[in-house]
Amino acid sequence: MYSALWRQKNESIASKGHWGGIIAHALVALVIMLAALIFTPISGNLSSPDQLLPTIILEHFPNVLRGFAVAGMIAVIFSTASTWLQITGQVTGTDIYKLLKPEASDRQVLHVSQIATAFWGVIAIIGALFIPSVLTLFSYGSTVYGAGMFFPFMCLLFWKKVTAKGVNAGML
Repeated sequence: MYSALWRQKNESIASKGHWGGIIAHALVALVIMLAALIFTPISGNLSSPDQLLPTIILEHFPNVLRGFAVAGMIAVIFSTASTWLQITGQVTGTDIYKLLKPEASDRQVLHVSQIATAFWGVIAIIGALFIPSVLTLFSYGSTVYGAGMFFPFMCLLFWKKVTAKGVNAGML
């Protein structure tokens, strides 16, 4: 969201997009919270919080809506996974490989990014197989990402002498 905001034509458009994004995130969080509050008591004893949404869909949706819900969830999963996988491969090629080998051509960086995308995809699958809870996996990922990005991001915002090498070192 913030990457898109920084590319806007002017401050007014960026501000409207910022508040629109915040409102959209708040509405999604509100719907999820209300669904959890309403359906948790109805759904009985769940073995895991990850089971709430599938249980709601299977027990309370008609067949047609079940199909749309499952298709929607699969679309969200693939969309999110492909975006993060593409970003991870691109960061590996553009930000890490190019930093280590500045004379690399665009073709070499692209090739490294493609290989890195496949590599990180395999790592993600292995990680998903060994971590049984999606919420736990998301929690680990968010914690690592937040910890790795917070200080470099703050330096970018508030320190005029920050360099690309310093930010990359901070992320590592």
